[in-house]
Amino acid sequence: MTLRLTPVFLFLLVACFPAEAASARIEEEHARLVCGDAVVEAATQFFDDPAYMERQVIKQSVFVSNNQKNVKKKLRLDSRAAHKPTFDRILLDSLVSAWACLEAKDGKHYLFLWYTCTPMDERGFCAGEGKEWERLFQTDGKALTNSFPRDDKKFDRLYKKLGLEEVVRNAKLQPLTP
Repeated sequence: MTLRLTPVFLFLLVACFPAEAASARIEEEHARLVCGDAVVEAATQFFDDPAYMERQVIKQSVFVSNNQKNVKKKLRLDSRAAHKPTFDRILLDSLVSAWACLEAKDGKHYLFLWYTCTPMDERGFCAGEGKEWERLFQTDGKALTNSFPRDDKKFDRLYKKLGLEEVVRNAKLQPLTP
């Protein structure tokens, strides 16, 4: 006996299993932050399946626009695709979970990104206490700390040099996604 996928069969299949057929979906959330003379925008895509405890991140982008400096730039993020496809989707191993606009003593603004590991980390990047880290950018999109190893003393020296030492310690991070 061979099964034929007729319109009636497909209708009955969806009618009998409506929750399973329509429950998993891709959602996209957007966030916006004004930082000095720049506007920073983020888009995060999630694979949302109620059968699992949490949404899985599949894509994230952060853009800086600065009209005074004639710049519109996509930031290079630390997040990478996990090697194992899950749910037939490639998931990210980390995401920018929060951000802040920091103002230095001299009035200059900087974009502060806070990363959090996802359960999909395969690089061993998120071992032990190192499940969160930061990156700093100028308002023209120039990365200042992307080459720094996490928890390196270089961060403290740079923050001191830029007049951000106290500001970073007291930063009020805004969640990027709910």
